[in-house]
Amino acid sequence: MLSSISLLRRCTQEGVRAGVKAASIACVASAVPTLVAVRVIPWAKANLNYTVQALIISAASIAAYFITADKTILECARRNALYEAQRPPTDLTSSPIPPVSSSCLRPGRPLPGQEDRIIGKAHTLQTS
Repeated sequence: MLSSISLLRRCTQEGVRAGVKAASIACVASAVPTLVAVRVIPWAKANLNYTVQALIISAASIAAYFITADKTILECARRNALYEAQRPPTDLTSSPIPPVSSSCLRPGRPLPGQEDRIIGKAHTLQTS
């Protein structure tokens, strides 16, 4: 339980780190053309005030941050899931999943979906 929390924190930290890096790159990549366009293009000079310029730059930065952070967190979670699936179980008694009670099972009959898997048994499907 404790190791899964630390894995989640590490995935989140990786996502934040990658998101900040992508947002800073997107900030520069969107600020330079926006500011150049406002100084050079007459339409942009007349219609793009400081608020619009800030919105253009911040929208690009915010989008880059969330897209990159989401991709990084999902990639880290997928990597951890594959690692957990490949690792052999160490102690089944401390598993968070409770054991299945035998009273839940139907004695003498196969489980649903396994009727066709029973070969060589006395079980036969009743058709009416």
